[in-house]
Amino acid sequence: MKKITIILLFILSANFFSSVYTAATIDFKHDNEETSDSKKTTVASEETSDSKKTTVASEETSDSKKTTVASEETSDSEKTTVASEETTNSKATPATAIKKDINESNKFSIENFAINKKIQGYPGIKTDYSIPLDSQYSFFTKFTQKSKWINETNGQVITTEKGHTASNSTQNIVPVTSPDDKFRVTNVGMYKGVMLDLIIGVTYFKKVNYEPWFGDKIKSYIELGADEQNFLHIYTSGDKGTEVNLSLTTVASGTNNKIITSGVLSYDYITNNKELLVQASQIKELYARSDSIVKYDDNTTTTINNNKKAIAFSADIIGNNDGLDQVIQVYENLDTINYGVKQAAANAGVIQKLNSRLALQILPDNPVLSKDYSGNSNINEYQAIQFIPPQPISNFTSYKLTMDISNIVKPLDINEIKVTDLGGVDITSEFDLSIQDVGNIRRVTAEAKKELLDSSTNLSSLYNNYQVLVVPVEMDYTKDFSSFIDIELNKALVKSIGYTEIGNFENKFKSQEDGVATFASQSFVKINYLDSTEREIIPHKTYVNDIRSEKEYFYEAIDGFNLTDEQESVLLKQTYEPISHDFHYEDKRMASNFEVEAVNSPLDKNYILPSDQLTFKLHIRSNMKESHTLKEGTVKVQYDSNVLEVPENIRLLDAKGNLLSTGIYSNDSINADFPTAELVDNEYTLVWESTVKNIKVISPGSHLMLKANLDINVDGYGFNFQQSESTLNYEILTDGKLKFNVPEGLSFENIPVEKNNVNKKVTSYDGQMSLYDSDISNNWNIKVKLDTPGFIGVNKNKLLPVAIAYKDEYTSFLLTPGQDNVVFSSNNYDKFTEYNFSDIWNTSNDDGFSIVGNTSGVPVDDYAGTLTWSISFSEY
Repeated sequence: MKKITIILLFILSANFFSSVYTAATIDFKHDNEETSDSKKTTVASEETSDSKKTTVASEETSDSKKTTVASEETSDSEKTTVASEETTNSKATPATAIKKDINESNKFSIENFAINKKIQGYPGIKTDYSIPLDSQYSFFTKFTQKSKWINETNGQVITTEKGHTASNSTQNIVPVTSPDDKFRVTNVGMYKGVMLDLIIGVTYFKKVNYEPWFGDKIKSYIELGADEQNFLHIYTSGDKGTEVNLSLTTVASGTNNKIITSGVLSYDYITNNKELLVQASQIKELYARSDSIVKYDDNTTTTINNNKKAIAFSADIIGNNDGLDQVIQVYENLDTINYGVKQAAANAGVIQKLNSRLALQILPDNPVLSKDYSGNSNINEYQAIQFIPPQPISNFTSYKLTMDISNIVKPLDINEIKVTDLGGVDITSEFDLSIQDVGNIRRVTAEAKKELLDSSTNLSSLYNNYQVLVVPVEMDYTKDFSSFIDIELNKALVKSIGYTEIGNFENKFKSQEDGVATFASQSFVKINYLDSTEREIIPHKTYVNDIRSEKEYFYEAIDGFNLTDEQESVLLKQTYEPISHDFHYEDKRMASNFEVEAVNSPLDKNYILPSDQLTFKLHIRSNMKESHTLKEGTVKVQYDSNVLEVPENIRLLDAKGNLLSTGIYSNDSINADFPTAELVDNEYTLVWESTVKNIKVISPGSHLMLKANLDINVDGYGFNFQQSESTLNYEILTDGKLKFNVPEGLSFENIPVEKNNVNKKVTSYDGQMSLYDSDISNNWNIKVKLDTPGFIGVNKNKLLPVAIAYKDEYTSFLLTPGQDNVVFSSNNYDKFTEYNFSDIWNTSNDDGFSIVGNTSGVPVDDYAGTLTWSISFSEY
């Protein structure tokens, strides 16, 4: 029971990515052969062990006759071949004359002509070395450490090896084994800014072994010297008649594009054991010392390179004679130079050297600056390349290679600047480097140290060498570089100037063309459109902008997605480094919610009763306004088997109620598949029925909880969501509760004493009077009574002659002291509804408690009384 005190007061109260040929003669040529009016006979003989096989084949055309006898021995004997040719009406040379040189069609042997003219009598020969050759002829081919030998036929890199000839036993060589041999030698020099490779072709090839009837035999070899820091050496061995003709073609590195050059070739070590053949038409000028021992013959009809007239050179002695055995050829505007070497006697080691030294002084050409139009980053490098031809007369007194670069590039680091030779060998230590800012120019200078100027030492890398000044730079994008932008290239093009100062010459050697380095003038910005899991919703967009420019980018409206960023656009300033910005969206393409229908449960109060029959509907709605294709999809509901029986009749319906698929129940989940390759419908509904378990197996305080998971692919973009609205939570009622609150006090406040008849409602409540019924098992009645004797004066102890009246829509009565009265009944008030009677009564003129009676003659005092509440239950 609950008691409250009613007080009558008279005061106010407030409330986030070789074949090795061992035959006596092997003879090939690339010259034109005559086949008309001739007769060919071939006799082939092969000997194995003690027996000999001979085959004769004859072909006759017109009146001339060619005969070839070939003999091959296996076992311990050498393979030999004798080739003879007889011109019209002549007889064939006997096959036994195996040491005799054989004349060939279109290539007559020079042994029929005497090489007895002194070089000093050569037409136009120059012997005065004191006048330097013009710089246009400064190209001087040489090998470097970077040079590689490549088989031009198959592209394989050739591994050089030590030679077979005695004079070349310590040198690296490449053997010539076929008239079809063709070699590429990389990085042999630079001409007017173009890096060059050299293609060496064999235009004639003949090997003759020396086989005397007594004494040592000499096997024929032809080999090309391949040592670094030298140019081409030709080594031969065997008998007279051994010969090779070569073509040297300059091409741009890595290509077959022929490059025309003008320059010099020096032929050293001209001796009497061989004949040097040079194509006559390719000699612009010829230099030799006035006391040279070299001889020549220009009347010979010997040809090289497919019938080109040759000049033959020889000498009376063998050996290096300090330049007396050298001739220098000046050539002009050629992309291919042809020459050959023919052995004049049996010898085991014949050598012909090219460009091993140069006694003629050539003026240096101007420096060449690199041009790089491909650069498209913030870094690049400039190269100033200077070739210093051999300087046999005197040393330079000083040498400085300088480059001027715009200061639009960042300050230079002297530790990153270097000087190399053309092969990339670092020679920086032989120079003093300096950097100087002069106005808007950054000037870099490499000055040769005293030791480098001394040509008497082989250690000097200055003469007959390239010096490459390499300056790495970085663009300074903090500066206004708009004047450097090349509109066609869409790049920043920054030029440089180079010049060389040599103390022996009054004027500077200045680059004829500016150097060029290009840098990025534009960069990228990437705009991404991402969902809450940072996945791309639509492909990102890339924009190219000028560096240092500003641009505003706006979000894209995407069907079914809501932008979650506060701003719909962003202003970005383009930097060299690519930048990006992400717009974020919330996936609202699909929304879902549960709908439950029950037979008895007060679902509107979030309560479910045991044993009740329920129908579940999961509504899945499309919020997309445009047409989209459903690739695949599945809906899954986490099922609560603790409080529900096995689901029945699971089906997925379209917006019109048509059956799309039948779902299955497994492992506490309901699964149903969406139809594929169809347009997304406006709404789908997953429906099933189930029964709530009975009260005996449900634990008190249990809740029915379901959660939907939608895994769907729309237009190739898959997503998975568990939205908050796709959850369901009901309390399962297993016991009853009745909550009834009463105030601690009621007050009628002041009542005038002079008023005879009074009818006044309660003026204030000390607390609330409320009711909430969730009892599913009982009926109840709430009663109230006024304790006896009624209202008594606090001070004077007098009885107030009034009564307490109560009235609502269901009942009305007067409280008689000591008598219970039913105020609230379960028959009149809904369950699961909260009633606040204090508020209800305050908004009504009549309902609630009031005091009635006659106060005439009542003594002034504070009167108080007590109300006692009680509840009684009975089962349904």
